[in-house]
Amino acid sequence: MVESITPIYEGVNILVEDYHTLAMRAYKAEGISGKCKDYILNIEQHLRNLNIEDQEVLKMIEAIRRIDVPKRETGAS
Repeated sequence: MVESITPIYEGVNILVEDYHTLAMRAYKAEGISGKCKDYILNIEQHLRNLNIEDQEVLKMIEAIRRIDVPKRETGAS
């Protein structure tokens, strides 16, 4: 078990989109360090290595994979 203190922002700029919408944003976003979806996938791996299960991260990963699978199957980019 890992104890932690996590600040939670509850201001007016909270994203309220569903996971599919957020995943589409992450899937399309790319910066100088790479693709946002890859960053999120790496977060999942690092958390798994630490035996941490974050339901919000897992929901986001699931949404990204639902987008990614059809694209791989059709060869789309």
